[in-house]
Amino acid sequence: MEQAIGEFLDQRNENPKPLKWKATAVEILRKAKRAWATLHDLYGAKKPSAALASIDRFLAAAPS
Repeated sequence: MEQAIGEFLDQRNENPKPLKWKATAVEILRKAKRAWATLHDLYGAKKPSAALASIDRFLAAAPS
């Protein structure tokens, strides 16, 4: 299995293609915020999430 993976990666790397993002940073962070909020609510965290606060600050400063 490891050999097969190595061969696949060698072949793939012979003609690499750049990664092209299809979403903006704001779109990605909005989705991440929804995911964090859902997990936070599901597991009943007792204190606010620092990650959610950081995302909120970024989105507040970002253009709509």
